[in-house]
Amino acid sequence: GTPPPAMDLSVVVPTLNARDRLAATLDAVAERAPEAEVVVVNGPSADGTTGMVRDRDDVDILVEVSDRTLNVSRNAGIRAASGDAIAFLRQDLGIEKSSIAAIETGLERAPVVTGPVHETLPAGMTTTTPERREIRGREVTYFNGGNVAFRAETLDRLDGFDEYLETGGARDAAHRLAGLGDDVEWHSAMCVRPEY
Repeated sequence: GTPPPAMDLSVVVPTLNARDRLAATLDAVAERAPEAEVVVVNGPSADGTTGMVRDRDDVDILVEVSDRTLNVSRNAGIRAASGDAIAFLRQDLGIEKSSIAAIETGLERAPVVTGPVHETLPAGMTTTTPERREIRGREVTYFNGGNVAFRAETLDRLDGFDEYLETGGARDAAHRLAGLGDDVEWHSAMCVRPEY
């Protein structure tokens, strides 16, 4: 048969007062995912983030929100994004070259795909591993909200992230995804690491 059409990917980067780290992350996205639509959702930053983003020609959409809550920013990014696949990237993490292909193959198999986050800690480098837990007979696969991609229609069914939660929005969404019967695919090639 004919191969499925390449998905239109939107990358949503919520940010708050992290201008220099965000610039490095945007550089990585521009280099490794030049086809992607880039949506920056800027909380009420006071560090010149708005001007830095406006001066770039590789950011397609800048959304300014007055709320500092990450889930509000994520939902604003969902509303602004036009792709049929929407990835969320933490403001200080850069995607690897392998990430885009991993997102595409992962989302062909499952409505949500996530992967490792390589973090540099004082003791060296650590990499997250998949976390799954069975709750009331249902397997819940957690994802890192700083490295996850969804089919847009899945985010519609999920109705986004819970804006009343200060923290734990990704865990809450993972529980609700399991309730919808949606699997989360873990793809080790979909990895991100600090860019600074």
